[in-house]
Amino acid sequence: MNENENNSLEENRENIEKDNEVVEKQNEEIESRNNSSRKGKREVVVQYRKPSFFTSLLLFLMGVCVTTVALGCFYMFKLKDKTEPVPQAPQTKEENVVEEKEPETKVPEVNLDINGDFVKELDSKVPRHYRVEELYRQEKTIAEDISVANRMLFVLDKMRNNKEYEEMTVEVGKLSKISSPNATTLDVQKFSINDVEKEYKKVYGNKYDIVRNNIDTNMAYIYNYDSADDCFYGHFYDGGGVSPSLEHQLIRAEKSEDGKEIYTYEYFLLIHVNNVYSYSNVKVSEDYYKLGTYDAYKLEDGNYTFDENVFNYFKDKGMKTFKNTFKLDANGNYYWYSTEPVNE
Repeated sequence: MNENENNSLEENRENIEKDNEVVEKQNEEIESRNNSSRKGKREVVVQYRKPSFFTSLLLFLMGVCVTTVALGCFYMFKLKDKTEPVPQAPQTKEENVVEEKEPETKVPEVNLDINGDFVKELDSKVPRHYRVEELYRQEKTIAEDISVANRMLFVLDKMRNNKEYEEMTVEVGKLSKISSPNATTLDVQKFSINDVEKEYKKVYGNKYDIVRNNIDTNMAYIYNYDSADDCFYGHFYDGGGVSPSLEHQLIRAEKSEDGKEIYTYEYFLLIHVNNVYSYSNVKVSEDYYKLGTYDAYKLEDGNYTFDENVFNYFKDKGMKTFKNTFKLDANGNYYWYSTEPVNE
């Protein structure tokens, strides 16, 4: 190799070394700048101040207060949940809520022919008897207007006429008003207390209850109540009297629109049997309203016969028309509710 080539190689090495030195300096400068930049950032972080002691104490106390309130609320609601029942959530409109209703009494189909059995059965519940002044009056009469004894008397007489009793013999010690003081036993008619209660409800409705007392007809017959046997013993005794005759004539029967009430209309006459035959209608004060006399009411074979033409005879002489109201009870029974005069 010649000298020129050696010089050229040496120059190239020198140039390369110079270039490397330049590159190293540039890298050192870049690293120095990066270090300066990172150092500046660290200095910025250090610039934030730490909270003072007062601020830290204040924050601590606030935290304690918030914690205390939260715990107090927790225990208060926990205690309330233990002592008070949890209310049920209100039902929403979407829920199918069905209210329970009492079953409505079915209205029966009835025959309102005044000559039919149904109307005759209704008519038998109107509490007519010889103490009738409590029933046919100038104003409406309901059960409370009739004495308890007379209400019982009507039911017991009704059962007696229908032979709803048991014939038997009992010791006289159970009875009062004995006809034969030397007798030890007496034939009686026994009325079961259950049958009496049933008939009483059929006549007056479920609102009223029977009484367990002696019921005297004051017509030589008495219903003795016996508490030991819990029944009525009916029997005759010495005495008696004459009662007026009650006569009535059904005109028509109607029912309310809903069928829960039925109305019967009738004429009524009270006939006193004495020297003359006087017909009365509606008691006023101590006397009856006198309509007049009629000779078609006669005694034949121990019984009085009645001429129904008497109603036509007294129609234009002040005889009144009465309306009886019967109401339907929960058992499907129509009971007597009231009697009142009407203008017809």
